[in-house]
Amino acid sequence: MKVRAKLTCLAAAAATALALPLTAWAADSFTFSVSPTTHGANSTTTSVLTVAKILSSEETVLPAGETVCHHGASCAPADNTKVGTTSVQGNWTFLFCGSSTQNFDATWVANDGTYTPPTGWSIVAQVNNVNSLATVKSWVIEDAGGNYKIEVPSIPALTCSGHTTKLTSTLGTYNGTNYNLNTNPNSVGTFTVTDNLTFSDNTNEQLTATYTTT
Repeated sequence: MKVRAKLTCLAAAAATALALPLTAWAADSFTFSVSPTTHGANSTTTSVLTVAKILSSEETVLPAGETVCHHGASCAPADNTKVGTTSVQGNWTFLFCGSSTQNFDATWVANDGTYTPPTGWSIVAQVNNVNSLATVKSWVIEDAGGNYKIEVPSIPALTCSGHTTKLTSTLGTYNGTNYNLNTNPNSVGTFTVTDNLTFSDNTNEQLTATYTTT
């Protein structure tokens, strides 16, 4: 009887584990690509980030040699121009953790002064990701060595824990119109992009991705 009881408990535990969302066990991942891949060319960037916890902030470190257009430069579009999109597939609090895809428009705007970069870095551009749910602000910053980062210091907690969230961001094209916001490194090679993540539980994670220029 004791053996049968133990087997029953084990079976119940296994059933409970199988009933948990498979997304809770998914490994986080990050990819980053440029199109075209020609060295020194203007390009559209696409990043895909998949996480199993709720993001609260993100920092993307671009590789040496990759540059981003400065606000006010000749390459810059007019303020409030839509220059890309971010698609977020997740389980949303406003849907009682139901799944859907929400699309945000990446909009080029003037720096609104609400973010202070780290010492040694300067703001060169601001892009807001706009949806009826929220506006998520991001800033492009540059140091004296010509290195670039993209900072998203505050991400609202709109998704539910225990589910995977997939964010696909494209910058440099919108509805068939291309914008010269990104320039590939001026050499042929393989380059590493680093994504530093902070989650709502105050844990951190670092992911990397590579792309190759031709």
